[in-house]
Amino acid sequence: MKTAELTVRSWLSTGWATFIANFGILSVGSFILLLSSFVLLIPIEYRLILCLIPLLITPILYVGFIGLCLKLIRREPNNIANLFDGFHVYWKAPLISIVLVLIIIVPIFISTMIYGFGYGNRFASDNSFISNMLNIQFAILIILAICSIPILISKYCLSLFVLADKKLSPFECFKSSSNIVRGNELKIFAVFCMFGLFAYAINFVQSIAVANNVQIMGIISLLIYSFILGPWMVMTLAVAYNALVEKKNELA
Repeated sequence: MKTAELTVRSWLSTGWATFIANFGILSVGSFILLLSSFVLLIPIEYRLILCLIPLLITPILYVGFIGLCLKLIRREPNNIANLFDGFHVYWKAPLISIVLVLIIIVPIFISTMIYGFGYGNRFASDNSFISNMLNIQFAILIILAICSIPILISKYCLSLFVLADKKLSPFECFKSSSNIVRGNELKIFAVFCMFGLFAYAINFVQSIAVANNVQIMGIISLLIYSFILGPWMVMTLAVAYNALVEKKNELA
């Protein structure tokens, strides 16, 4: 397959074309991934222990799914058994996934703490000028914390792709992801924004359907997320990863 250009449009279109051409095997993989999340349907009193299933197993299967997508893009020999290749890096996949989640949560937590601390210490001075300056400083810190989220996501979101492709250590995966994405952070973030808009549109239609007692829309939305939007996004990111890696190799 010809390497995709380094544009969001090319990544999306190539990802879609590859997804459609391999819809069968990707659907089976998506179904297996979906099964690992069914723990949410288990009664709450049993979830505490069983929640380890999606926490540990799903990232492993996800890495296998990424590896399968990369093989399909590169037209390498592949089969559904590749979905379980993630078990060869069984401890690395959950660890990287947890760090990626923390990358999102920690800045939000910090901004929340700053906000609470700032407004909780207004009594620090009766001087309105000093109080206003403190509020401005807290506001700047909150903005910086929130703005760091898309930057960090763009830099390190391909860590699991590096793991699936090269089986490196978690630290090396994060470092390699940062090097691969360098100079293309906005494009990667744009991909996430595009799929975020798609997801928002589906949620909007679903909310209208639910308001009109069309309950089946919930099932339809789950199917769209699991068998179309999700696999297409992974395939698009895999296309982006492959294109960026080949470009880096050409410049090396």
